[in-house]
Amino acid sequence: MDTEILELRDLSNAEILNGIREDASFDYQTRIPLADQSNIATVVQSLLNYRPSWNEFSNGFVNRIGAIYARSALWTNPLGVFKKGLMTFGDTVEEYMSDILEAHSYDPDRNYMEQTLFGQERPAIEVNYHKVNRQDFYKFTVNEKILRRAFLNDQGLATLIAQIMEAPLKSDQWDEYLIMANLLKQNEANGGFYKIQVPEFAGINTSSDDAKIALAKIRSMAYRLPILSRQFNAAHLPMAAKAEDLVLIGTPDFLASIDVFALAPLFHLEKAEQVFERTIALPAEHFGVDGTQGILTTKDFWMVFDTLIENRNQPNPAGLYENYFLHHHGIYSLSRFVPAIMFTSDSGTVQINSKAFAVSSVAAPVATDSDGVTQTTVQRGEIYSLSSSTVTDPAGIDVAVQYTMTGNLSSHTYITQHGVLYVAGNETATSLAITALSVSTDPTNPRLDPVASTATTLTVAGTVKTAWPAGVTAVLKGITIAGVPVAGIVPATLTYALTLPAGTVVNKGKVLVDTVGDPDVTTTVVAGAPGYTVTVKVDNGAGAAKVYVVTVTVP
Repeated sequence: MDTEILELRDLSNAEILNGIREDASFDYQTRIPLADQSNIATVVQSLLNYRPSWNEFSNGFVNRIGAIYARSALWTNPLGVFKKGLMTFGDTVEEYMSDILEAHSYDPDRNYMEQTLFGQERPAIEVNYHKVNRQDFYKFTVNEKILRRAFLNDQGLATLIAQIMEAPLKSDQWDEYLIMANLLKQNEANGGFYKIQVPEFAGINTSSDDAKIALAKIRSMAYRLPILSRQFNAAHLPMAAKAEDLVLIGTPDFLASIDVFALAPLFHLEKAEQVFERTIALPAEHFGVDGTQGILTTKDFWMVFDTLIENRNQPNPAGLYENYFLHHHGIYSLSRFVPAIMFTSDSGTVQINSKAFAVSSVAAPVATDSDGVTQTTVQRGEIYSLSSSTVTDPAGIDVAVQYTMTGNLSSHTYITQHGVLYVAGNETATSLAITALSVSTDPTNPRLDPVASTATTLTVAGTVKTAWPAGVTAVLKGITIAGVPVAGIVPATLTYALTLPAGTVVNKGKVLVDTVGDPDVTTTVVAGAPGYTVTVKVDNGAGAAKVYVVTVTVP
């Protein structure tokens, strides 16, 4: 019995009368004086002498004082903590959730046209509608003679209201509890739970190993749910749950076994305490699903809204009593968007891997020009689109591919992440090797990279375009290493020697190359004793690449 009930029943008749008077009409307050222990009879007589005041008192007695008793009823729905409150207007709740958007690769060299800039790309949105599906009322009678007799005892009114309201309120709470519990069975029938198999906890004949296994699986899911996943909600949308919102609902045997056999024996209890906010016990028979041991979900799982809770009354002058009708209307449903894990002694949910197919082969990449014509010979200075179909086993599903290239001699020849091939005008290579690689993961060997690949060779044709300025052959003018110039640079001489101060460290950033024109220049530094070997490759784009080698001595 709650403290609030004791406080209500400890109220005197005078305190209850004054509480009703405080919220009553001005006419009532004018006619009915404040009550104390000495004038109860006078107040009651004033009520009986003026029927409108008596009617206002009796209604306030049931509606106001009865509401106080409702908040401290002898038994309340344990699932009531999931309720969302009173919805004053409307009869439908719209619940919606959007899917995640697809990422697009950015290419600074690409012209983004009207489809990208102004075209629509609506996220996939799923909507659930929850409508009023409970409209009940409970009839109870208040006899005027019995109400009058309540004034004979100093605390008679408090005792009477407890007797009057206990039956309809307890009935309402019990029916609401059964409705909310029955939703679990309906959700299971519609495939709404993700199932994890645990030992069966029937009675207290449980081993500590079973309890520890169950606790480990609960904690494992509690740690997984804060990460976006499509697996654990009925709508299969990417959803996550905050740790502070998690609620564990379990059978008494299930929860007791975990407490006693798994948690209690631990020395470092904080290492195994639940990471969920609330625990609620529900008898096994009220889950409505055989084998259910518990459910891990969030406080938003139940979509329960009260749309009407009020008393209406109808007096019967002939019988000197008044009939009251407690109306309770509401919306009772479950969210399909909230993660809901069922721990059951039956088989768990079968995992279906979305990539449970192995790519057996990848077709050779194909280059098409701006007119959409397939080309096996590519021209210098032109752009081509690469494509490759994939063959999978067994369903023939196409998966993404990426492209790599070898054989190019110009750094200006490259492939973008969108599969666009740029052939540089100064490309001197006569062929390019293009490889298509599957980016799918083989479920039988996730470390295999790539799963499948196929290469094709493209012939390079067209006039080699000279680097700017046109007509100028690029030549080497000088090499400076660690701030010291190499003396006597002559384009025809390919080997040089240079001595640097003791302790000088040489790296690629300390090698500066001066040229005429705009050639491709690459440098490498190899450390050795007693110094370094610096290689400078100068390629003027006309097939006249030269390699200069400088032997560097560091005393």
